[in-house]
Amino acid sequence: MARLKKIIKFLFIGFSFYCLINFITPFNSYLKNRSIENQIEYIQSKFEKGEDNVLQRRFPEGKVFGNALFALSIIEYQNNSTVTEKNTRYIDRAINELLSPASKSTFPENLNPPYGSFYNGWVNFVLKSYIESSGFNESAIQKLVLEQHSILTNNLVEAQSDSLRLLESYHGSSWPADNLVAIASLPIEHDSLRKEWYNLLLSQSDDADTLIHHVTGQEAKVRGASQALMIYLTHSFDPEKAIEQNAHFNDRYVDSPLRISLVREFPRGDKSGSDLDSGPLIFGYGSSASIMNIKTQASLHNSTAKYSYGFYNMISMPYNLLGKKYHLFKKEIMFDIFMLWGAVEI
Repeated sequence: MARLKKIIKFLFIGFSFYCLINFITPFNSYLKNRSIENQIEYIQSKFEKGEDNVLQRRFPEGKVFGNALFALSIIEYQNNSTVTEKNTRYIDRAINELLSPASKSTFPENLNPPYGSFYNGWVNFVLKSYIESSGFNESAIQKLVLEQHSILTNNLVEAQSDSLRLLESYHGSSWPADNLVAIASLPIEHDSLRKEWYNLLLSQSDDADTLIHHVTGQEAKVRGASQALMIYLTHSFDPEKAIEQNAHFNDRYVDSPLRISLVREFPRGDKSGSDLDSGPLIFGYGSSASIMNIKTQASLHNSTAKYSYGFYNMISMPYNLLGKKYHLFKKEIMFDIFMLWGAVEI
């Protein structure tokens, strides 16, 4: 019995140390960088084996979204650390996947712009971010990136040339977040269009604080996950507006016990169930919204980002050994991607 108690004691101490290390990871530069680098290696190894195609079978835009966020994560990490040939090669590979016929095949070619706002917006946002990054000079596909950024930018600008409107992602369906990433993807010389387009999004909302609705053409509703994403995207071209929107968002959708942000997917009192956009809901708090909010609050330099990342890093039981890191026992790579995207902003 005494031996069993000693074993239990050692296991408890070991588990407590494991939880502590995972929680303090975002507060320590060495632990954070090790976490980021190992997670990059894990996700890259999975994508090389076709995991992005598995994502496409699970989510309507899984292949594009997964590769876009992965590329953006490495681009941003290299902006704040050393540019390496390996990481640049990973970015180039992700961009080639984004530009591939397989990625485009998900979206209708005969939309205006071709393939719609989600595809044009996210791919162009990645290309713009890469061109402006510290690692772009090391890319092996610079010419392709510059050409495609010019083409996609022209597609978006020409789609708004006759009359300003919300662009469709699919026939008959448009989402404000898809339009907002398209706005964020435009270079500075199109700043006037960016402002007019963004004001159009705001004008479509009947929300008291002009938070932007999740979807158009259906029941108007502000939702946590898309709102957190849209505030982050807004910050990339209009920081003052993002700060204003974030204050309303935090007041109405975010609870922060012990500085850990828990984000409601739906307004208080709304009993709607979970879907692909929300992820699992726990007492009304959305998993997608709460994880996305790490990125948003980090971009706005709010301290809750570190505490939130540490908490979610701890409870997701990460494996972080032998040069690889993953969460949730390899069961949800999209969670890994979002955690990586948040970590590089902290």
